[in-house]
Amino acid sequence: MVIFGCHHLFFSDEQTKLEQRRQWLDSEVEKVLKRKEAIEALEEELKKREAIIVKKEAMLTEKSELEMKKLRSSQVLTKVKRWHHFCSCMRNTSALYFTSYQSYVHFIQSICWFKLTLSILSRFS
Repeated sequence: MVIFGCHHLFFSDEQTKLEQRRQWLDSEVEKVLKRKEAIEALEEELKKREAIIVKKEAMLTEKSELEMKKLRSSQVLTKVKRWHHFCSCMRNTSALYFTSYQSYVHFIQSICWFKLTLSILSRFS
């Protein structure tokens, strides 16, 4: 019976060691699962941030395009105003009489502006 008692102590000691190993393994598995959950949460956050960046870049591109469109419209408006001024000046004169070479050059420049304005306006039609 003494042998049985020693044998029983041996199994008890083995069971205790086995239980400790199981507990350690369970704690390690728990750590791994927590890390995995943390990584998944970080990946979700990264996806959200990437989506925000893509949206911001698209908005900046759209803003830039709108600013260019506004600038072109402003330039066209300025040229139309110049042509309108030229036409009103021509209406105020009774005849096309150039008093100097400079007035002739100004007339030719105004015609060039008119042609340019028409070509720009034709792009918007």
